[in-house]
Amino acid sequence: MPFSLHCTTQDHDAQINALLKKNIETIHQIHKCHHMLKQRQMKELIRERERWTQHEDELLQLAVHHFGNTSYKKIQRMLVSKSTKQIYFRLRYLQKNC
Repeated sequence: MPFSLHCTTQDHDAQINALLKKNIETIHQIHKCHHMLKQRQMKELIRERERWTQHEDELLQLAVHHFGNTSYKKIQRMLVSKSTKQIYFRLRYLQKNC
């Protein structure tokens, strides 16, 4: 389902909530990757990291499509720096203020 550009629909809330849920999963993945790194489980870490990268790309595309090009660089920087919590709170803020 494509992202709506209007902030008043129920679809909008459902889409944002789905994105937030995925983001929480990504935070868990970061912790999981960190634990694997500490345990030197390199094969598992590489597999997990590949899944995580695919998710980041999807999250970035959804966020860019929804928030427009003005937020692109900011969201991309957050993803590159792995600041998942920042993205989470930004999405929460936008959800409340649309």
